[in-house]
Amino acid sequence: MIFIEPKSFDPAFHFATEEFCMEHFDGETIWMLWRTEKCVMLGSNQIPGLEIDMDAAKKHNITLVRRPSGGGTIFTDLGTIQYSVITPYTKGMDTKKVKEEVLAAAMLQVINDKLGVGAKLEGRNDITIKGRKISGLAQHISDGQLCGHGSLLYDTDLELLTEVLKPSEDKIKGKAIRSVRSRVTSLRSHLNPALDLKTDDFVRFLKKEWITENNMEEYILTTEDIEAIHKIRLEKYANDEWTYGKTPKYTYHNRVKFEMGIVEVFLKVEKGLIRDCSIKGDFLGLLPIGELEKRLAGLVYQREAMEKVLEEIDVALYLGGITKEQLLNVLF
Repeated sequence: MIFIEPKSFDPAFHFATEEFCMEHFDGETIWMLWRTEKCVMLGSNQIPGLEIDMDAAKKHNITLVRRPSGGGTIFTDLGTIQYSVITPYTKGMDTKKVKEEVLAAAMLQVINDKLGVGAKLEGRNDITIKGRKISGLAQHISDGQLCGHGSLLYDTDLELLTEVLKPSEDKIKGKAIRSVRSRVTSLRSHLNPALDLKTDDFVRFLKKEWITENNMEEYILTTEDIEAIHKIRLEKYANDEWTYGKTPKYTYHNRVKFEMGIVEVFLKVEKGLIRDCSIKGDFLGLLPIGELEKRLAGLVYQREAMEKVLEEIDVALYLGGITKEQLLNVLF
């Protein structure tokens, strides 16, 4: 196993580093540990204006980035710990098992066994303490690699998080809670005073634990690596076209919240044909949703025609466990 700790607080640089590793370390398992400046990270299929208070983000000089994985919008700062695990992917791999037994387990082992805090994995992708979220997980597949990443609210500014994030009403109601602030907490606030660690100290502690427990070899990015990463960063993750995208034009729109996430569909239908298809939401898909959108564009806008095409597609890989029938119920 290889351990990498990029020397940067730029969120776009870290997503570019993930992509670089997926392209250049074929067959290796890579662990990354990183932090960012104040930042809001959109899921790959979300619309910024529906998830974020843009005025508050501008007021506090908060960077906005879009990650390549699905799921919901999160806030990170220097009190938040980010980590990534990249492993070779083979068709049919149980990605849920990888998420539970590698991505979540590595953090839970430190939180519970080493720090004595009772945390657990629950719901689609959350690590919680007494029902309040401290971490979210997401995964995506690219170049024959599975990339999973997690975000740990260690000593995060939760008041600023609350001010900037504005999830949709159905998300809040669905969790039977009244506010974002009421469902999150920081890990540091639950530590025994005798074990209390500042964020920098916790990062060093976590790094030592992971390298020792997993017999990892630390890799230092070379000048050539960093140049290649910056090229990916500028072309994609620090590019406004990738980050903001375009709000779809549509003649048909529907939004449904399922147990496995929200699916929102925008269709441009002309003379009975789907001219354009855009699928948004916080679902935890593993493959780029654009591939599914292209398969649906150009079809006759009839349920039977759509159903026939979807029979040939593993919809769950694109929509994070949401079924063909559920997607059809959003489309019609």
